[in-house]
Amino acid sequence: MRRLLLLAALPLCFAGARQTAPIMSCQTITSRMTLAELEQRAGDLDAPERSLDQKWADAQRTRMSALWTTDRKSAWRSANGIKVGMAIADVDLLNERSFLMKSFDTDDPGLVLSWAGGKLTSAKGDESCRLVVRMAPSVLEFTRLEWRLIEAIQGTPEVSSDDRRIKPYKVVVSAIGLEWR
Repeated sequence: MRRLLLLAALPLCFAGARQTAPIMSCQTITSRMTLAELEQRAGDLDAPERSLDQKWADAQRTRMSALWTTDRKSAWRSANGIKVGMAIADVDLLNERSFLMKSFDTDDPGLVLSWAGGKLTSAKGDESCRLVVRMAPSVLEFTRLEWRLIEAIQGTPEVSSDDRRIKPYKVVVSAIGLEWR
């Protein structure tokens, strides 16, 4: 009876392991990984909470140049816990200090440029891969509120995550992903 219960519980253990949040990191995903290999590690990529956008470096789709998610319901997390929809203040807490990002009226708006020596600064290693985090106001439509934010920091190509001018706009993580050179 005891053996039967143990065998019956095994599929539940594996099913639970499959439901853990998939990790977006240069250590777990490579540019040469196929979508089948990625699905084997992360689960069904057709499921809305696990879907990813990809950009390929070649027409044969043998090497990715970028992989990302912008979905607030996404299960994907960075290895250090960053997820889409996370408030800028929570990212500051994870980093244990403010960080530097592009202003919202530039190319690549809200792109994190530097973790400024904080805890989220990646260790030197494979320079061909990097975690990409983008920030944006939390409103879903481009509203007057967002225009005010852009006007408040207009002419400033870079802005600190603790800049008082962006505090009222509830800036959140709008995308996480990986890019390869």
